[in-house]
Amino acid sequence: MKLRLHWKLMLATTIPVIAVITGIIWLAFDQLAADYFMVLMDKYMVSPTDTHRAFLTAVHRYLLWASLVALLLSFALSYLLTKRVLRPLVQMSEASHQIAAGNFTARVDANQTDEIGELGTAFNLMGDSLEKLERLRKTMVADVAHELRTPLTN
Repeated sequence: MKLRLHWKLMLATTIPVIAVITGIIWLAFDQLAADYFMVLMDKYMVSPTDTHRAFLTAVHRYLLWASLVALLLSFALSYLLTKRVLRPLVQMSEASHQIAAGNFTARVDANQTDEIGELGTAFNLMGDSLEKLERLRKTMVADVAHELRTPLTN
C-alpha cells in the first residue's frame, strides 16, 4: 500500500507540472521567437531560416535538459514530501496490526495539528477504549469463573 500510494502521489504532482511548463515554453519559443528572429535577421542581412533553425534546435536541446533536471528535482522533492506525509499512516497501519494481534497498548505519535494528527489522536482513543474493554472483559470472566467455582450458601 505504501509504495503504490507514494508513487501515485509523486506522479500526480510532478509529471503534469513539468509537462505543462515544458509545453508552454516550447510553444512560446516556436511561436514568439520566429517573429523576433525574422526582424533581427532582416536588420543584419543574415539568412533567417538557417539561423532560426539552429536557434530553435539549441533552445529545444536546452529545454529538454532543463526539463529533465526539473523532473529529477521534482521527483526528489516529491519523494521526500510524500514519505514525510505517509510516515504517520504507516505507523498507524503497524499499530493496527499490533492491536489486531492482541497488543492493545500499541499507540501512534499524534503530535501533528493537521488531519493526520487528528486521525492519530482518534486512533489512540480507540486503542484506549479497546484496552479498557479488554481489561473489563478479563475482570468479568474472572468474576464469573469465581462465582461458578464458589457454591451458593443460602
